[in-house]
Amino acid sequence: WAAIRRNETFTIPQLANNGDDRIVIAFDPANSDGDNSIISAMKILYDENIGYYGEIINCTNLIDLSKRKKMNMKSTDQTKYLRQMMIDYSSGAKLYYEGIEAVLIDAGAGGHGTSYADNLLEDWVGEDGVKRPGIIDRDYPKYKEETGYSEAKDIARLISPQKYRTQMVEELIMLMMADLIKFPKEYNGKPEIPITVDGKKNNEIDIRYRPLSVEEQVALINIDIMKTEVTSIHRFGTDINVRYSLPKEKEKTHHDDRFYTLIMLAHYLYELRREDQLNKGKEHFDWTSAPRCV
Repeated sequence: WAAIRRNETFTIPQLANNGDDRIVIAFDPANSDGDNSIISAMKILYDENIGYYGEIINCTNLIDLSKRKKMNMKSTDQTKYLRQMMIDYSSGAKLYYEGIEAVLIDAGAGGHGTSYADNLLEDWVGEDGVKRPGIIDRDYPKYKEETGYSEAKDIARLISPQKYRTQMVEELIMLMMADLIKFPKEYNGKPEIPITVDGKKNNEIDIRYRPLSVEEQVALINIDIMKTEVTSIHRFGTDINVRYSLPKEKEKTHHDDRFYTLIMLAHYLYELRREDQLNKGKEHFDWTSAPRCV
């Protein structure tokens, strides 16, 4: 919690691209109603002193609100929701998803992520009547020799958090301890949020209140749940055979789906920073010396 609190800022969720933002989307699909189907988004920022860092700007649970009992949306509706989010987070020519760095998809068997990736290959027509290309991960073994979707944009990235869970959690820990992933402040449930306005009056910071949309409130609630999920994950085993998971007593009462999207986003940021360091010829930082916070 200490690392999370240190990384909190007075920001509000961001539901669309402001014009030239770089956005990464992470999707952890779920077919069974025992799991949550989560989409989270992170904005990539750059600072001359610290390099690339990320801000968590959205998190939503794809629940079918028309049902009295909490149930996930149908897979077709989940795909539709993800596509609309891709339009919202696009900048410039929204037809080609400019501004979206990647769409990370959990390829694990539990959520049938590859089935969603199959559906996303196809061209599609949105509610605005515009035809758009699908997306593909051309490095994923299943699609390496795929030739039928030449127009699909290569921004999908299929990841298996189950397979690389330990590595990805370690990457999240390192980034968190280095203050490189930012979160909105804890939400108090009110329909407005304080924001700092540029400029000072009488040496006092000018703070005003901004109303929140329903979607922004939902995002703040889900981001807070994401933080709780992160702090619920424990480290087990030895340094030789370490694993990260929920304690047995919490497995039936807690979820880790939002946490899964967060470690996917952290993995992307970690790799981006590593590539940037290598391109600049910088000595690679010894992340293994960072203390553990999970």
